[in-house]
Amino acid sequence: MKKDINDTSQFSMNIIRKGTESFYLKRLLQIKLMILMFILLKGILQKKL
Repeated sequence: MKKDINDTSQFSMNIIRKGTESFYLKRLLQIKLMILMFILLKGILQKKL
């Protein structure tokens, strides 16, 4: 019985870890996109000046 509980907690920990990893990856992608947009906008503005 104890082994089942241990497996279940390990399983849920893996799910939580995967969820947080994908969440952080999405956040990183969003931040990278924002930085790229910022650089592009800066370049466009500098060309106009």
